[in-house]
Amino acid sequence: MTATSAACLFPDLDGLVGSAEDAAAPDASDASDASDASVKAETSSSDGAPDAGPPSPCLDVHAFCDDFDHGSLGAKWDDITAQAGPLDLSQNAVTPPNALHTTLTTSNDGEGSYLTEHFTQSSRFHVELDVTLQAPSNTSNSQVILVGVELPEASGVSFAAVDVQRGESGGVLEEGVDLADGGSDWQELTFAEPFTTWKHVALDIDWTTRKVTVSIDGTAVKTATLNAITPQGDVVLDVGVPYSENEHGTWQIFEDNVVVDTP
Repeated sequence: MTATSAACLFPDLDGLVGSAEDAAAPDASDASDASDASVKAETSSSDGAPDAGPPSPCLDVHAFCDDFDHGSLGAKWDDITAQAGPLDLSQNAVTPPNALHTTLTTSNDGEGSYLTEHFTQSSRFHVELDVTLQAPSNTSNSQVILVGVELPEASGVSFAAVDVQRGESGGVLEEGVDLADGGSDWQELTFAEPFTTWKHVALDIDWTTRKVTVSIDGTAVKTATLNAITPQGDVVLDVGVPYSENEHGTWQIFEDNVVVDTP
């Protein structure tokens, strides 16, 4: 990714309504989520109804959790941005009844449609979610970011981020910085995953070891070394499609069960 495109990955997020302290605290709705999810899980097929599906991860306490099954879209998030296409709820979900649905309708290189949440920086940042997508027949040079983590800036750095993408033919782990002097340092590591069926994606960032790892269905597929910067400030999470290039048609992105832990 060039410095220009990287700078477009996340817009200016000043003025978001949620505080970092609130976002880093255990989700206040976990108790109600757990109760509702327990009822949902116990709804069996004794009367011939279909199984309720796997239990929601929001049954457990996390720094943040949204299974998109309670409240309006984005109710748990600091901000909603819809520039590249609409955001809504879909019944194509891992844990019924809902998942986040993002539609890319036009070629808006650099723009996105996504939900945003802030977190106080800790020694590690771990996010996981379920992802699937429907891509157009032409994916030449496509770059569709599925989950992005904007890292705290450091001295001499104007922008730093880690993300997981669906590229031209498969997955991409991207990591890098834009420098205050106009330079940039980005790396893209590809892996063979088209996300055409539901996949459990985990992204783990460890500032102690300076490693970032992406895992698919519990197996680590790529690890990168973070640039040697000392971050200070909030970590910003975006899910949906924070950024895209060369869409060549309509993309449908489905995401469910977003979980954040900051051990």
